[in-house]
Amino acid sequence: MALRSTASALWSRFVPAARTLPCTASSSVFNGRLFSADAKEGTENEPQAVAERDEHAPPLNLFGKPARYASALYSASSKAGVLDKVMEEFKTVIDATDANPAFKVFLEDPTMPTQKKIAGLTALCDGASMSDITKNFLCLVAENGRLKETKKIYGHMDEYMTAKSGQVRAIVTTAEPMTEEEFAQVAFMVHDMPYVNKDMVDGEAKLSIDTKIDTRILGGMTVAIGEKFYDFSLKSRIMDIQRVVAKPVDYTGAQKL
Repeated sequence: MALRSTASALWSRFVPAARTLPCTASSSVFNGRLFSADAKEGTENEPQAVAERDEHAPPLNLFGKPARYASALYSASSKAGVLDKVMEEFKTVIDATDANPAFKVFLEDPTMPTQKKIAGLTALCDGASMSDITKNFLCLVAENGRLKETKKIYGHMDEYMTAKSGQVRAIVTTAEPMTEEEFAQVAFMVHDMPYVNKDMVDGEAKLSIDTKIDTRILGGMTVAIGEKFYDFSLKSRIMDIQRVVAKPVDYTGAQKL
């Protein structure tokens, strides 16, 4: 894709140069007003059904600060009519952090002044002809010291886009890879879950299932569907047993032998 090949060439041109830029307040030229209060720091409100519940609001309610940023980006991009373009540009940045260690370090280096990061991101986005929405958003994230969470923000945006396309995405996590037969059984179970079944019937949504491996759950599985989370893991069962065992025994009224 032309955008990605252009951006890949720009990483090495602009990112190292940003390290030598003077750190001045005038470097911050982005327009944070494009984004809703959901992406502002210092508020305890979770992303709301809030975001004005209009046609530009995200199709899911997700929670946490990364989701708050993703919600603001989704709404601003939708209102500007550039949602698909912004998502493509955002993916370009994520792909670059995965492929280029130097770029990842540039974004996450806590010793580099924020204004230098903003200057570098601005030059990068301008050079790659990215939209103002993408540029301003990345600079806002940098200003708030959240560049380490860029990948999480993108993950929430991806969930919003999946829901927007009429799909219900389920993420099934197991301790080890599933066989085809096990996957078929899990897929049948997920299809039959009330939350999924309602969307499939009422909204005629299509179900897609992604699988992940996490040995920390020990066995069983977890299922994440939008804002719903189901924990059928062995780890959670063990923790439940530990909580019961740790409770003090009440001997009041016990018959003396």
